[in-house]
Amino acid sequence: MGIPKSGNSSVKSLLTNFIDPELIHGETKRAHIYSHFDDISNADLFAKKNDFFISTIVRNPWDRFVSCYSDKICGKVLYKPFERYGCYHNMPFEEFIDTIFKIDDARMNIHARSQFELLSYKGCLLPQYVGRLDTIEEDWENIRLIIKRKSGVELPEIPHINRSKRKNYTEYYTRKTRLLVRDRYQKDISLFGFEYGK
Repeated sequence: MGIPKSGNSSVKSLLTNFIDPELIHGETKRAHIYSHFDDISNADLFAKKNDFFISTIVRNPWDRFVSCYSDKICGKVLYKPFERYGCYHNMPFEEFIDTIFKIDDARMNIHARSQFELLSYKGCLLPQYVGRLDTIEEDWENIRLIIKRKSGVELPEIPHINRSKRKNYTEYYTRKTRLLVRDRYQKDISLFGFEYGK
């Protein structure tokens, strides 16, 4: 299960290239990559949970939120879905938090929705394996081993495509904004063992 801002582009690129190497040739074309992945609802995944090995990569919520802000608000152009929430291009980080956190998590764009919300169905976490972006190389190796053991398919090593060149996420936060993010993503923090600054 892909989580935006958590290595999702790298994994989709790898899997698309693995399925059909002629599609990419070293250059990532997001629309082309994403078109190869059918959206399957969490309800359908829950119904078929025992038929598949479901894995995911999660990210520290403070880091993920800054990544969302940097890419969707301060990128070359404003990511249009955030415009409907009252966001504007290059808006200050604290104002972005205040604006976004007025929206219920279930109605939030997937780039800022809680990871637990994206990965669960009726309170049940769907993936059997949850890796972390900060340990993606090790976790991807574990996923590769499990898939090879279960199916005989050997996936290649994970590429690094969409690396950010921004400052450390902790430099964006004040005490107030750090606590707001903690409160908003408490389930992600406690379930996946995240801490601020680590």
